[in-house]
Amino acid sequence: MYIIKNAVKNLMRNKGRNILTGILLFFMLTAICVSVVIESASQKMSEVYKDQFEITATLKVDYHSLIGTAQNFVLDFQELTADDFRLYADSGHIKNCITFGSNAMYAPAITAIGAENESNSFGGLQITSDGYSEQYYNANLSVYGYSDVMQLTDFIEGNRKIISGSIFSALNECIISEELAKQNGLNIGDSIEMNTVERADNETLTLMVSGIYSDVRPSGGGFIISSTQLPANDVLVSFDTIAQLSSDKYGVDGSFILSDPGKLDAFTQELKSKGLPDAYYISSNNEDYLQAVAPAEGLSGIIRIFMIVVLVLGSGILLFLSLIAVRERKYEIGILRARGMAKGKIAVQFLTENLLLVAICLVVSLSTGAVCAQPVSDKLLENELAKIEQHDKNRTDQFSDIFSMDLTQTPNFGQNAGDISPITKIEVSLSGSNIFTIVLISLILCVFTSAVGVIYISKREPMRILMERN
Repeated sequence: MYIIKNAVKNLMRNKGRNILTGILLFFMLTAICVSVVIESASQKMSEVYKDQFEITATLKVDYHSLIGTAQNFVLDFQELTADDFRLYADSGHIKNCITFGSNAMYAPAITAIGAENESNSFGGLQITSDGYSEQYYNANLSVYGYSDVMQLTDFIEGNRKIISGSIFSALNECIISEELAKQNGLNIGDSIEMNTVERADNETLTLMVSGIYSDVRPSGGGFIISSTQLPANDVLVSFDTIAQLSSDKYGVDGSFILSDPGKLDAFTQELKSKGLPDAYYISSNNEDYLQAVAPAEGLSGIIRIFMIVVLVLGSGILLFLSLIAVRERKYEIGILRARGMAKGKIAVQFLTENLLLVAICLVVSLSTGAVCAQPVSDKLLENELAKIEQHDKNRTDQFSDIFSMDLTQTPNFGQNAGDISPITKIEVSLSGSNIFTIVLISLILCVFTSAVGVIYISKREPMRILMERN
């Protein structure tokens, strides 16, 4: 209790120096408070976006490189199969793998929409003595297999709508268009037998109609090369259904949903180690994610640097003031030591004085920082958004020069409408964890500035201190 009373008296006795130190502490702790609050809010916002945003990696063929090495205009590359995608999806970097399969098939009992307008049906095509009609069936339907119903973008966007039955949910279930169902008298529960087009080595799928959909898009008119071109002849199934065919009977495409936006490079290296053909490269929407979170990341970086600068400079000044204070009070220290007061008690007194001063400044700084954090955050974020806007403008101008078009009038140019919007506002508030962090930093500062006095007390003998008074 004596130490606390004496610490309070010393604070009142050395008003000038303590007021100067208090002002410095106030500005330091206020800056730290604002920095911690904004940094915390920025990090939380980035985490929310990271959870909401799915980084999609898609395997694409590098046709530009293939054309350069093509012989007789033949592009030589290995097409990926469903087994390849299963191998690539077996990774700790992947949250989900979405696959898509497609094939043109022949349904002998089905009359396709627009079949009468085919200008040159494949089955009847006679070009050489080989006779294609003897080798192939005339494909009349397009079969598309989806591993995830969210791939059915036409239904999500409203171009297609289930009007009877339900979406496929089991193996060998399918949905067909309203036009195709009417033309062939098909109802829910009816079966459609479909064959791959090779006559000698064909494979069969027997599908049950689970749903019928309407399509607002026109079915087309006039001559067509094949009825498989028309959307009304699309048969939609699950990927597992079409994957029952041999891998060479259908084309496969897919994309991988990464578990973390930062895993793209590691996943790319893993695919190469698993034998991804050189003809393929990985395309992703990582740039969209980076642009969406760029304001928060930029703000967080600025605040982090600002806080480091404040801590370094402020600590240096406090250390200097503490050194001056010890030099001014070394006679007092010598007297206390000569009267028998232990080194530890004197050190505790110095620490208590600094703790009281820091506590007073901390209360005021927390209140001030809580009020100032939001305006400061808004101003810094405004600057970051201005930088990004200028970058987008430069990019748009660059594309405008290439295409000789005024792309500034094109809505959503260069944007993915399905992605989340960039951060334009960060709500900041002083939370319990923020207060704990600020108090912890304050205590570290207090101990750091008290270290000079403690070291001085422990190194010097009482008589030597008294002799050096002058």
